Parts: sequence; C-alpha cells; structure tokens
Amino acid sequence: MTWPQFPARFTPAWSQTYRALCSLTRPFPKGTPLLADAEQVLKYIPDYGKGVLHLVRFRHQVIDVSAKRQEDGPYWRLKVLNLNNRTVLSLCYDAAVVSNGRYNKIYEPSIPGIDDWKRLDPRSVLHSKRFRDAKEFEAKHIFHVGHPNLAFVMLHLRVVAFPFAESQVAVIARVWSGRLRLPPYEEMAT
Repeated sequence: MTWPQFPARFTPAWSQTYRALCSLTRPFPKGTPLLADAEQVLKYIPDYGKGVLHLVRFRHQVIDVSAKRQEDGPYWRLKVLNLNNRTVLSLCYDAAVVSNGRYNKIYEPSIPGIDDWKRLDPRSVLHSKRFRDAKEFEAKHIFHVGHPNLAFVMLHLRVVAFPFAESQVAVIARVWSGRLRLPPYEEMAT
C-alpha cells in the first residue's frame, strides 16, 4: 500500500481495468462507472484499507521470504528491513503474496543523443510513470514508446501515439545502435 508515496495517476484519466476486476471484497460505491476514473480508484483503495491499515508497514523492505514448517503447520518467515532505523525484523505469516515491483523502478535505456536532448528540454523526455497530464504535450510532435495503455490516455488530445510491435523493435534498435539519429531538438520543438 504505497499510494501516497508513489501516486501513479493521470489527470484526467480513466483506470485501465474494468471496475469489477479491480474491486476487492467490497464493491465500488454505487454510481461508479464501469471504467472508474483515477480519482475514484484512489479514493476506493484507502477507503477499502481503513480497517486493516494498522497492519500495513510503510518504509519496510522485504529482504528474505522462506517457507517453514512447525508442528501446527506451514508458515512463511519474512526478514524485513525497517528503512527508518535500519533494523531487521523477523516476522511470520500464514500466506505470502509476491509483487515484483516492476513499475517501482524506472528503466530508461541509454539512447545516443538523449542526454543532450534532455538538457535542452528536460520535460520533453518523460517516462510513463511520471506522466500526469497530456495537456502539456498538446499541439506538439509526440513519439510514444511503450505500452499502448498510456496512448489511450492521450487520444482525446489527438496526440499521435504509434502502435508498436515489430516496428518498435526495428526502429528503436536502429536508434540504439546509432544507425538512426533522433531529429534535432529544434525540429521537434516546432
């Protein structure tokens, strides 16, 4: 439960998951559309967690998970690092859910010329995790690389988001290898 620390939300945006699939044991409030907007989802999650928030440990990092067995049955032993005071805790649980944090750490590949480009206009190169509002890109030339869900968020602004599959691999491979140069900043800024 890290929503205050990492608010992955767009304004305005719709959630990319059908409401019935993301509601837990309590349904969304009556009147919530099938594709709830970001504000509704962000309100639902903390409201849902109110009864168990005292069990959540913020600023703790799991460093080891191992299955154990006792006379009364199996359990999971966790070693957890408290990031506030750097102490290691040993905790036991009946179940363990592994979430790999795939979207927690941003991966930005090294592309020839991209650092110079970022120095000229730092906001023109943006990882989707930091995307909040497409209006800042309105009437600009946009090159979108990545998952198509973000492209749908930008459609109402007529941002052209290229659907990538084989073409993505071919074009990006040429950029990374230096066989295809990025256009100069001046050309893209007009």
